[in-house]
Amino acid sequence: MEEEHGKVVLVVLWATWCPICRRELPKLEKFYAENAAKGFDIVALSVDETRQAARDYTNKNQFSFAIGWRNQFKDNLGRVDGTPTMVLVDRQGIVRARTEGALDDAQWWAIEDEIAGKPQKDARQDSTFFPNLLRRAL
Repeated sequence: MEEEHGKVVLVVLWATWCPICRRELPKLEKFYAENAAKGFDIVALSVDETRQAARDYTNKNQFSFAIGWRNQFKDNLGRVDGTPTMVLVDRQGIVRARTEGALDDAQWWAIEDEIAGKPQKDARQDSTFFPNLLRRAL
């Protein structure tokens, strides 16, 4: 993620068999299109068993953000207990929050605030930044 330095990045761990993921990815695509020029990026890593499953799904849906297969990368994102799992990383490369499931309105606003450079809360100290924050990841 070296090329992402200086950007707010939402890392999304997802799967083709996950109904919430299939609903959220188009929303993420729209949000990405509206915010990429503001220094926002999405890196979506499939946790599918095979790379081909992820490749087939993404080829059919034509997402413009970066998509990869998690098994091909070494990462420090920890265990994934549910999909989608989303990890918000600030412009300094610090994990601000981690959540599982669909994003609610407050979480979308929190991401917008982070992009604008005015995060409302420090996720390392207050779990309301992402209500489902998994503190072990921070």
